[in-house]
Amino acid sequence: MCLCLLIIPNQGKLIAPKIDFNEIVDWNQATLERMIYIISEEEDFNKPALLISLARHESIFLKVPKILDTNNKWSLGLYHWQRDSFDDYCIDKYNLPDDIMGPVIQTRCSIRAIKDGYFETLWVNSSRKIKKGL
Repeated sequence: MCLCLLIIPNQGKLIAPKIDFNEIVDWNQATLERMIYIISEEEDFNKPALLISLARHESIFLKVPKILDTNNKWSLGLYHWQRDSFDDYCIDKYNLPDDIMGPVIQTRCSIRAIKDGYFETLWVNSSRKIKKGL
């Protein structure tokens, strides 16, 4: 399956073909980055590089999809959402499906949370590192 992005010359727009992300079995850095660009376009979010950096800092592109965080709670998935935060933001606030391990849902939710100004609140350590360029 090709996860391609097309760029329209002189317009700078990304065109993402319709992709069934459920067909992707092997999520890796390349497929995750392509998915991030596609979802960013769908969500009208012009900072996909921020999400790519966040995915790198949080789960190393799903190489570490689950960790026991410093508050003794599990952080899960691509952006290491904790269950209570995922429920509060992704399910209750943004009405997204309950798929905490799904990278597409986590990306949509993370975009919406960042657009609403919660970047530093939800990802304290990673946001500091990203702002420092680490």
